[in-house]
Amino acid sequence: AEKLPFKDNYFQTIIANSSLEHIKNIKPTLKEIHRVLKKDGRLLITVPRPIISDCLFFPKVFMKLKLDWLGKLYIRLKQRLWRHYNLMDEVEWQKLLEGTGLKISKSLTLIPRRVVALHDIFYFWVF
Repeated sequence: AEKLPFKDNYFQTIIANSSLEHIKNIKPTLKEIHRVLKKDGRLLITVPRPIISDCLFFPKVFMKLKLDWLGKLYIRLKQRLWRHYNLMDEVEWQKLLEGTGLKISKSLTLIPRRVVALHDIFYFWVF
């Protein structure tokens, strides 16, 4: 994604659905997206925010059982499993995007906290 095979200002819309958080060195990728995006184009992204850890079910259970260390360990392991390298809040994303020529025009929360908790509960049962 750091060197896309497209001309400058090629795309009207670029969609990055739950992908940018997995790229270790994100700035070159965002600069390249800016390069291939038309001047009036739109970049639509979905990314989890750090609050995702607060929505997980099992750390809350561990904390209630006074096993805070286990809750923190669970969160670290979950983030490693998900390979989240860019878990940032809206302000951090805004600074990063603006630093590469992009900007946030609208921000929405798409997945309710309860859905994240349910995902955490049933994740391992799916396999």
